[in-house]
Amino acid sequence: AFSECKSLSEIIIPSSVTSIGEYAFSGCTNLAKVNIPEGVTSIEGSAFSECKSLSEIIIPSSVTSIESRAFDGCTNLAKVNIPEGVTSIEGYAFSGCKSLSEITIPSSVTSIGCAAFSGSGLKKISIPNSVTEIAASAFSYCSSLEEITIPKGGTKIEDNTFFLCKNLTKVSLPEGITSIGYAAFGSCKRLREIIIPSSVTTIGAAAFSGCEEIKKVTIPEGVTTIESSTFSGCTRLSEINILGNITSIGDGAFAQCTFAEITLPESLTSIGKRAFRNCMFTKITIPESVTSIGEEAFSYCNALREITIPEDVTSIEYGAFYCSI
Repeated sequence: AFSECKSLSEIIIPSSVTSIGEYAFSGCTNLAKVNIPEGVTSIEGSAFSECKSLSEIIIPSSVTSIESRAFDGCTNLAKVNIPEGVTSIEGYAFSGCKSLSEITIPSSVTSIGCAAFSGSGLKKISIPNSVTEIAASAFSYCSSLEEITIPKGGTKIEDNTFFLCKNLTKVSLPEGITSIGYAAFGSCKRLREIIIPSSVTTIGAAAFSGCEEIKKVTIPEGVTTIESSTFSGCTRLSEINILGNITSIGDGAFAQCTFAEITLPESLTSIGKRAFRNCMFTKITIPESVTSIGEEAFSYCNALREITIPEDVTSIEYGAFYCSI
């Protein structure tokens, strides 16, 4: 209706309106003030996207849905209320809202869509237990985010959920979580501590890759595979405890970690390429169950002085211990 009206600076929406349609005010780059009346029930896709001058918006209590990209790219939006009654915040709804440092999510919300707050300025957020679904990349690239509490209702941390939240220092994962997705916490460079709940059975590739401040990790009993690059680049990871029956360690899983010691479980059958490349341990015993050691698996482990290889190993690939012993 008013899409790309770049000179529009203020609008009063009449009380007869019940929904704000797709792209209604999209690209109105000088729109600074909007009054949404009671009676409006939905803010549809991209309704206010790229309204770069919009600094505050009051969403009336009658609204029940905030649809995809509703406020995407509103870089000056610093204050917004989400009323009780809203049940879902859809994909990219507040993506790129760099000035948005704080938001309260009401207990009526049950789902947060893909990249809903990606690239926003959020510093801290508490997600209510009513939320049972947080989609992939929901809080990715939130470079100011320092702390987050994950609700108890969900079972999965999706792919890239907190990717490159470089100032995230603390996160609490509740029991009941069974899966941590691909790069879920990748490149969270200031994340110091992560307690993986005992309910977790799957940790995806690169899940904690580049988390440079993590010092200690315990992998729970239900996990059977450590995927590729899961903890690669965790340069201060000095203690790792594997509680379960891990059968394989993927390519680059622990590359560039600094732990001086690791006990590999007797269930382990394969060690992937560059799995322990550039690690700091001085001694390693490979379990009898292992049959293959991948290319450059222990390369550049400069402190390594002693290694025990079992008789049943049938494959040691190129450069497995290059520049180590």
